[in-house]
Amino acid sequence: MKAIISATKQKSLMALLILLVSLAKVNYTNAQPPDCVSGIMGYTIFNDSMGSNHDGPIDSMELRPVNLLTGVVGPLIGGKRYWVRKYDGTGMLSDNTQYIYGSSALAVDFVTAKYYVMTQMSAAMPKDIICIDPMTGHTMTVIGTLPAGMDQYHFVKMASHNNGWIYAIGVARDTNNAVASGGHINPVIRFQPCLVPALGCANASYQLLGYLPETAPTMERWELFNGDIAFDNVGNMYFATAAYKRTGTPAMAKYTDARLFRVNAASLPTSAGTGTIPMTLVSDYNGIDSTVLNGVGFNGAGSMFMTTRRYLGPQAPTMPPYVSELYASTLTGTTTVMPAFVRPTPGTSSSDLSTCYYPTAILAKYDVRLSGQNISGSSSLKWDVLANNEVQYFEVQKSRDGGNFETISRVEVTNPDQLNQKYAYTDASAENGAAKYYRVREVTQSGTRYYSNIVKLNGNKISLNSKIKPNPFVSQVELSVQLVTANNIAVRITSQSGAVLFQRSYKGNAGTNTLIISELANFKPGVYILELNSDNEIIREKIIKQ
Repeated sequence: MKAIISATKQKSLMALLILLVSLAKVNYTNAQPPDCVSGIMGYTIFNDSMGSNHDGPIDSMELRPVNLLTGVVGPLIGGKRYWVRKYDGTGMLSDNTQYIYGSSALAVDFVTAKYYVMTQMSAAMPKDIICIDPMTGHTMTVIGTLPAGMDQYHFVKMASHNNGWIYAIGVARDTNNAVASGGHINPVIRFQPCLVPALGCANASYQLLGYLPETAPTMERWELFNGDIAFDNVGNMYFATAAYKRTGTPAMAKYTDARLFRVNAASLPTSAGTGTIPMTLVSDYNGIDSTVLNGVGFNGAGSMFMTTRRYLGPQAPTMPPYVSELYASTLTGTTTVMPAFVRPTPGTSSSDLSTCYYPTAILAKYDVRLSGQNISGSSSLKWDVLANNEVQYFEVQKSRDGGNFETISRVEVTNPDQLNQKYAYTDASAENGAAKYYRVREVTQSGTRYYSNIVKLNGNKISLNSKIKPNPFVSQVELSVQLVTANNIAVRITSQSGAVLFQRSYKGNAGTNTLIISELANFKPGVYILELNSDNEIIREKIIKQ
């Protein structure tokens, strides 16, 4: 009897094993997990973003692959459309405007091999984070809901980071009302993708990291309304957007200038916070001005791809017909349309693009890195150029608020046949006691403009209350040094050839500090440079040994 039972159990176990293997084969056959290896595949959302048919066959979201080599759009992921709607809790749809957009935020995660979208409603309602799992029949599962404080924002910008988090940027629904949005316009959030959706891990690990500057360089509020983000291998976040602002008479909302920004990895918070996250303007994208810039992603080689909606006529008084487009950008600021990219379903528009590649070199050819110091009351600026032979000239730009820049000088190209070149500029008119912001705009021979990072220089951290005495000196000098806040004071004396002959650090207090340097009797007669450095602000003075 035991042998019979044992055999029966074995048959049952074998049958169960065969069934599981069969189910696994079916799931694997039907599954379409994201390609995070080849370096050439992207994924895009198509939906009825113009609101022409809220209850018809296109009132749903299409998730499709797109070949970044050819621009060809593939079949529906999972062979079906996804209905992204938000209900009011009564079992009935309360308002078309609450679900008209479906989702305009897509992230493709290489760790979980899943797709993630967010609900994006015009009404102030909780925003859901949804996981589309290709290994379970492409089911949609709400894995988290943003807290009530995020109700007032749209979320149309989302991307996965190779640190295991997914990031998103919101925009206040009424961007003209800072009070309604809590005084903040563009929150930056992150959440962890769910390995086990039933645990609700995304909701538990949601973090508000801070806010983009409300006076970002040349663009703010509605001007950062749409767009998308993507990350490189070291964690720099790239944010492309086309401004949405009121222009003309009468003033009407129109899409205008397209630009690319960057949040450096070091500036992106790693824990929750509510501060301002610095963002730098990288380049203008004049080729896609006046489009709705919806999606951004990188291929494995570091080229950038952008999906847009281009209107076939003036944007006023009503929006004209449109086409969805895909652009490739292999050099910062330049675009090439990929004509094979065509929306498969009439009436839809490509509302986001996402990839799961993190290349090491992102459009780096025209990257301009600027550094600066306060030296004896002047702003000393330096920058390096990687493609000097393609530059027409530089413009040094200055701002008092970090947002509104004006050109203060034009710097001509030196050694135009050289690829790499270093440049320097000194602004001797820097206002004492005031913070200054600088950036450099590079203009290439083709007329394309690129922007450096922004350098902020604070004035009068350190100053001399009077001239160094005695000067000329015999064996010692006395300095009266003023500090705004307590800080160390590094003193260095060099020869005119740059040889360091004396250096020492002194502990300085806020206010007046008297320093006596008495180890100078053995100096030979001649001219020397005395340098004071406090918190990277430098004062240099000539002293003479008699």
